[in-house]
Amino acid sequence: MSAQPAPLPAKATIAEAKALVEAAQAYSGEQAFEIDASAVEAIDGPVVLAIANIGQALPARGAPVAIVNPSSAFADAFADLGLQEDLSKMEIRQ
Repeated sequence: MSAQPAPLPAKATIAEAKALVEAAQAYSGEQAFEIDASAVEAIDGPVVLAIANIGQALPARGAPVAIVNPSSAFADAFADLGLQEDLSKMEIRQ
């Protein structure tokens, strides 16, 4: 588990995408980089794409990505963009 999951707000926008990418770039741990998606009610496409990219980049550097308590809106956004496979490659923690 990472030191503290990166939380997503109820309405995740491009600002959160930028913050997640910066946090992932700075992450040097070997344990999972966690994203808390429990509060998500709406999520913009750039956030989903950023998470999908993080889900590919960090494991390549030796750190898995874990999604903590994903809301249905969070999961639906991946499905809507055809990125369910990308989400399935990440660990889901309830």
